[in-house]
Amino acid sequence: MDTVPQTVELPAKRQNRRYPLEWKRSVVEQTFEPGASVARVARDNNINANQVWAWRKLCAQGPLIEDAQTETMLPVVADGRVDRPPARRTSTTPPC
Repeated sequence: MDTVPQTVELPAKRQNRRYPLEWKRSVVEQTFEPGASVARVARDNNINANQVWAWRKLCAQGPLIEDAQTETMLPVVADGRVDRPPARRTSTTPPC
């Protein structure tokens, strides 16, 4: 039995995309508008909804910054007391 070699095309290597900070904030703000859904905003902006949820999570933790993993806020310790940050916002307005 003769075997016929098959040609397999590999998909192009996926590159990480970098989005401008202001555009990320704009997308997140769109999700907080009345009647908006994260899925629809993501689809309208041609990005994955999981990415928008990640940006919303970053906003909830503080201002949306380029590399949130490298900048960490630490509590201030003075005279043995730890000053805690204020409680998180519960409003529907974007925190970033």
